[in-house]
Amino acid sequence: MNDKPALSILIPWYQRDELKRTLAENAPAFREQQAEVLLLNCGGDSGRLQDLIAASEVSGLRQVDISAPRFNKSLALNIGLSHSSSDTIFTLDADIILGAALRKARMLPDDRSFVTIEWAYESEPSAVVRPKPGDIGNRSAMAPARKPTLEYRFRNGISVRHELSHRDSFGNRQGCAGLLLAKKCDLLEVQGYNSTLEGWGGEDDDIVVRLQYVLGLRRVQRGAVLHLTHDDDRRAVKGSRSDWRVNFLKCCRNYNNGLFLGTYCADIAWAADKVTETPTQQR
Repeated sequence: MNDKPALSILIPWYQRDELKRTLAENAPAFREQQAEVLLLNCGGDSGRLQDLIAASEVSGLRQVDISAPRFNKSLALNIGLSHSSSDTIFTLDADIILGAALRKARMLPDDRSFVTIEWAYESEPSAVVRPKPGDIGNRSAMAPARKPTLEYRFRNGISVRHELSHRDSFGNRQGCAGLLLAKKCDLLEVQGYNSTLEGWGGEDDDIVVRLQYVLGLRRVQRGAVLHLTHDDDRRAVKGSRSDWRVNFLKCCRNYNNGLFLGTYCADIAWAADKVTETPTQQR
């Protein structure tokens, strides 16, 4: 008998109370996809996370506590990858409500592709335009979105066209490369995420580029989710800022030097005595 879950969902966490709501509202999607859900507490308060899990009244969750000096999303995802049980991985943020997006993402067109969620709609849209419920996912009802594309050209002749993070004209929806569905073996082959990237921003673009370049996979974008609107003061690390430009330059330097692997092995070795799985309350 095979008890392996159909999907492993990895949720990095650091002091985000929105998790109580998103776990409760995502529970039907978790059950539908027969998923195990790993809450990856990277440097946060373990007791606080336990309370949020209990308050969500969602059972069967796994709490993985990582004794890190500060939050590092890439590190958390690599640790989560090492603790996951399924052959398929989905990375999810603590402030995202899935709706039907996960069902659509699971329909991988072939074995040579991976999926990122196409759109994240804001829960508090701007006053300029407020889409009706029926407009979600209907491009004709929304303002046109500008999709800036960057083309990487490598010395061996391979090129990768990468669609950067983007918003619509009113800022009410954005692309979300960070919500990624991929085969575990593909993520391991590129050595997972790069935890040397600082602050927040760029780690999702990096792995999307490397999956395409190293493995020749095709990126597919589909589905829409709801993002619980917040400003940067409520980011994972209080007082942090987006280091996307710094991380982008670091990634370009890595590629130029022929470095296309993440830090999975180094992160797992570092975390050998720094990770515990805390039992969660079953209801």
